[in-house]
Amino acid sequence: MIKNGIKRLNITLRLPLDFFQSWETPAAQSWSQICSASLFQSLSTLHVWFDHTATDTWAIVDEHTLLDPLLSRLSHTTKVVIILPKLHPLHEHEDRHFLVPRINETTYLYRKLRQRYRCNDHSLHIIHVADFPYFFDLNQTCTLAEVEAFEREGWHEGRDMEALADSEREPMDGWGNI
Repeated sequence: MIKNGIKRLNITLRLPLDFFQSWETPAAQSWSQICSASLFQSLSTLHVWFDHTATDTWAIVDEHTLLDPLLSRLSHTTKVVIILPKLHPLHEHEDRHFLVPRINETTYLYRKLRQRYRCNDHSLHIIHVADFPYFFDLNQTCTLAEVEAFEREGWHEGRDMEALADSEREPMDGWGNI
């Protein structure tokens, strides 16, 4: 038994998309129970990293529904770092997503690239799964921030940046499964 509770906790969860879409599933109900656990009362630092296993964009996840039960239970002095996948600019919604890096006085949000190369469970081949920013793995000279700004501007101007990136990537598709 932990005498004075846990002081620092890191949670990394990469779960099936169903977990994030239906809060009626047993797994989601377990998350609610975890969030209400008394172990969070003594935390001084919490780091949480979420992603789902599907190829769908992260933007379909309601981040507020996911994180509000946890954040509401923490002490106002607990330092929290939330790490989530980057949001597609056309699918960002203030009512579903955290759009600023500082959620409150002690909670910070960082956005990371999603895993782009995955094993296809059926054929055991490595597959490329593109996600925003689509040009990142095609660019050798710009920083991630520059590529992201370029794509955001393109999306907001009405260009299909995913299709443009795919057309750039097409010549490389002939390389096969290296």
